[in-house]
Amino acid sequence: MIDETNTQPEAEVAETPTDDLDQILSEFDTSVTPEPAAEPSKARMDMVEEFIQQQQAKETRVAIQDSVEKFKGFDSALSNVGSMAVEGYINLMAQRDTRIADAFHKREENPDAWGRVLKSMANEFSKEFKGPDAQITEDRNAMRAAVESQPDTVEKDGPNVRDLNRMSDAEFHRYKESLS
Repeated sequence: MIDETNTQPEAEVAETPTDDLDQILSEFDTSVTPEPAAEPSKARMDMVEEFIQQQQAKETRVAIQDSVEKFKGFDSALSNVGSMAVEGYINLMAQRDTRIADAFHKREENPDAWGRVLKSMANEFSKEFKGPDAQITEDRNAMRAAVESQPDTVEKDGPNVRDLNRMSDAEFHRYKESLS
């Protein structure tokens, strides 16, 4: 008779001391504990602060340019005024009255108020720095044309136009009396 007993030993299953999942998975835990975030270096902080200041300066520059253009748009006579003159006027007014500077800094919160401030300053600027009077300019140009169109001599014996223009008031007065 054949003995069919298994002469090979059965595979033994290794028993784990516990079946707790956390304990089993703890083998895979890394023993490295996270380090606290390092403080940014002073040089890095300075770079960030410089970048922020540059951005703020750029935004302010754009806001100033926009304000100057808006200022010049309130009066057609201001369209010929240089942007630098308008910017200088706004800066001077802001130095004299800090409420103007406050309105500029709060222009995003209250753009209507800043617009009213600009319009009021533009009106004052127009009154203060009026351009040449059109009638006076026209009269002056007509007089110049009349003088330039005259012949070189007034009389054959008298001085020419250039000589008359070069005379002092006293000389001209004497010459005028000599004609009568």
